[in-house]
Amino acid sequence: MSIRQKISLPFIVMFLATWFLGSSAFGYYFSRSLEEKKSDEIEALGQIIFRDFEKTKNQLEIHARLISENHQIIEAIKSENTPDLLQNVLPLKTSLSLDLIKIVDQDGNKLIDLRVPLLTHATLFDQIAISQAIHGVNLSSMIATKSPVVYVLVGTAPIKSQEGIVGGVIVGHAISNDLLKEISEGLDKDIVALHQQQQIASTLPNGNQIQWHNVLNGKNRDSPKIFPSRPKTQELYINQQPYMAKPIVIHGLANTKLELLLLSPLQSLRQSQRRLWIAVGIFSLLGVAIASTMGYLIAGAISRPIKKVTDASTQLADGDLTIRVPVISRDELSQLAQGFNFMAEQIQQRDRELKLKMQELQDTLEKLSVTQLQLVQSEKMAGLGQIVAGIAHELNNPVTFIYGNVEHAFDYIEDLLNLISAYQQEYPEPTEALAETIEEIDLYFLIYDLKKILQSMKYGAERIKSIILDLRNFSRLDEADLKSVNLLEGLENTLKILQYRFKPQANRPEIQLVKDYQNLPLVECYAAKMNQVFMNILSNAIDALEMVANPMIKIKTKFAENLQQVQVAIYDNGCGITEEIISKIFDPFFTTKPVGKGTGMGLAVSYQVIVDQHGGLLECVSKPGQGSEFLITLPIRHQQGISDHISDKV
Repeated sequence: MSIRQKISLPFIVMFLATWFLGSSAFGYYFSRSLEEKKSDEIEALGQIIFRDFEKTKNQLEIHARLISENHQIIEAIKSENTPDLLQNVLPLKTSLSLDLIKIVDQDGNKLIDLRVPLLTHATLFDQIAISQAIHGVNLSSMIATKSPVVYVLVGTAPIKSQEGIVGGVIVGHAISNDLLKEISEGLDKDIVALHQQQQIASTLPNGNQIQWHNVLNGKNRDSPKIFPSRPKTQELYINQQPYMAKPIVIHGLANTKLELLLLSPLQSLRQSQRRLWIAVGIFSLLGVAIASTMGYLIAGAISRPIKKVTDASTQLADGDLTIRVPVISRDELSQLAQGFNFMAEQIQQRDRELKLKMQELQDTLEKLSVTQLQLVQSEKMAGLGQIVAGIAHELNNPVTFIYGNVEHAFDYIEDLLNLISAYQQEYPEPTEALAETIEEIDLYFLIYDLKKILQSMKYGAERIKSIILDLRNFSRLDEADLKSVNLLEGLENTLKILQYRFKPQANRPEIQLVKDYQNLPLVECYAAKMNQVFMNILSNAIDALEMVANPMIKIKTKFAENLQQVQVAIYDNGCGITEEIISKIFDPFFTTKPVGKGTGMGLAVSYQVIVDQHGGLLECVSKPGQGSEFLITLPIRHQQGISDHISDKV
């Protein structure tokens, strides 16, 4: 057998088998889909018809109420004036198109009983309905008659006067051919009403000639039993014609039960299914032609494997290391293809290993550079913190001395001033020499201004103490370890350190600071590093506000209790940042500032502190011309081991 035959024959057989199986499955699936769609349609229509019957019963109850509330009818019942009662009821029977109106007195005795000819000689089983009406109950249900058997949808209502119930009224519609036609109008379906498998009403032409007992009990071809146990949609054969049938059961008083059949002919469905299978057959024949043609073409193409190996060798020489020759047989040409594939695999493996080594070297170099700069930055911040803490400590002692003595000086001078005041009261007329001295030193101004001077000295000492406290809080050398801190306190300390930068400058007015703080719980973090992050982001925000007419920085904090996270948002109304820059903004050494003004490590270090050391998020939201917002999200409980893992890795 030639190579072409080895390839083409199995291909054609498998293709045809798959094609026929797929075509058959396709035909079966869509045939079943048509039947299920028809079944769903008849189910939906059955629900609509059931609701129509319920609506009719409710409408009858409304009609009964309308008659019971007629004042003239009430007066006629009270006066036992039957002619007058009949005169008032007859127009209502006509206008409301009722088949039955029966009015009784409060004892259940019949006053009038108006019926259509179908019900004239029938015996109504209406005792329960009458009892409900004269006992004050409004009712909508169904009753039956005998001789002949007729089912009647009824509504009842008590007839009341000011003295109480004087009677009751029953109105009804007989379930007849006309009522079924009215309900099924526009549905293009037929309805049959049955009693003990005998038709009592139908919309089918010649429906009374059908042997419903045989149809319902499965004696007509393959029809299953449809009543009474399982009212599901089923297929029936009526006069050798297929129908989709939906059983509907209407319950009434005294265990009255009316069986309805909603019928939909299936001739159009069967025709659609026949057309579908014809199309599937044509499709299968088309598949035979396609399979034969494709098998011949594929076999012809594979019969030239030497050319394929040659082409693959050329592509490999040009740098395409992924090229392989398919091995589709075990003939003498497969050894050539396998040898080529082994050679290409070895070349690709060597190339992959070389690229991996180069990438590892490059990553190691980048990590070393980043680590070196981070260490320098950390040492700088640590040195700055030590200097700030040292200055604060050295200034704290003399300022404390000054602040403590100002209080005593204030008290002593107050005592002296009180003494002078006492002398003036004791000697209101000073000597001439003393008066000249008082005028020369301007005693009254001196007394007034001395208090102000002491108050200014006290305020200055307090201000220096506050600045020293801010410097010590910002450096936080005593809080280098992980602990629970108040982020708002660290944020406020940072703002105080940067307060001088908010003042008016030559190229911009004073920066407006807007604070929208929500109370935050204590957050477990490295306090000094968080202050460094606040300092970096706020400094960048201030730098971004140069040449802005109305500069503003807004700081907003919030606590997401359900996520156990806090968020600090720092917004500036500067010029904004493009998407291209946002994608690089946290990269080490990246900066948009002029040479000498920035190292490009502020945001990179901040990102490492927030994300790597605290397991949080640091995001930038910005558009050109719309300002920038940095979002810091931190868990209130530090994730154990993150910082140690990052430090070991570095």
